[in-house]
Amino acid sequence: MLASLLLSFFVNNLRLSFPRAASYLSLLLSTFFSLLIYYFTSKAFAKSFFDSESGYFEYILVGELSLLVVSGFLYNSTHLIRSWKIKGIFDYLLASKASNAKTISLQLISTLARDIGMVVLQLVMAYALFGLSMPLTKIMVIIFYPLFALPLFLSLGFISLSLILYFGRGGAVVTTLTNVFSFLSGVFFPISVLPSYLHGLSLHNPFSVVLFPIRNFLTHASFEQLLIGSMPLIYWTVASTIIAVGCFKISLAEYRKDNNRFSFDY
Repeated sequence: MLASLLLSFFVNNLRLSFPRAASYLSLLLSTFFSLLIYYFTSKAFAKSFFDSESGYFEYILVGELSLLVVSGFLYNSTHLIRSWKIKGIFDYLLASKASNAKTISLQLISTLARDIGMVVLQLVMAYALFGLSMPLTKIMVIIFYPLFALPLFLSLGFISLSLILYFGRGGAVVTTLTNVFSFLSGVFFPISVLPSYLHGLSLHNPFSVVLFPIRNFLTHASFEQLLIGSMPLIYWTVASTIIAVGCFKISLAEYRKDNNRFSFDY
């Protein structure tokens, strides 16, 4: 039952994301032009940060791909609650005997294959068209290490959708914060170029605890250091899970009191 439900969510997500064959062509073109922008950006600014253009291209690509899957969890959580509320799915879920948290979690997890596919597609195109050269072990870390951060971002996703349920709005705020923190974590440039008063936010945010261990591993190729660097991720996960459980229970209780009070105007 659980496997069939997860499979149905996955198939539905594919149909929504790629309803026609033309969508696949559009996906390939948009991915190509994104990589093209990164490539020429590395040519323009490489000397500011690195000794070579290829090094800066790899830096940008690693930052982008390492956070693609986890940031998708946050974006999808706000989109999910808005979509389900508009279509009446969330009210139906509340009236059913199904576990609310489990159903929402399965829906979010069902987007994983699509996002991981995007990571693999960009890596293949970067190898084939833009001269990316990286050992297989590093490729595997880029693809699979963010999966260990999914419990953290699943919890953050529940916190964000709980705030939307409680206050009736807030999707734009969550999206903005996601963009700001991913930017500050050094996706496109070393955080050393940031003003000193922003270093605290750069070092201590959910995206940096995912990205920093990956960058450290790519530099030193040490699984021991990767494991040690994962400790902040564990602390963040535990704290976020506790907060998420409390927020979700409170928001559901408040929502059930009067589920027609809010307009969900984004």
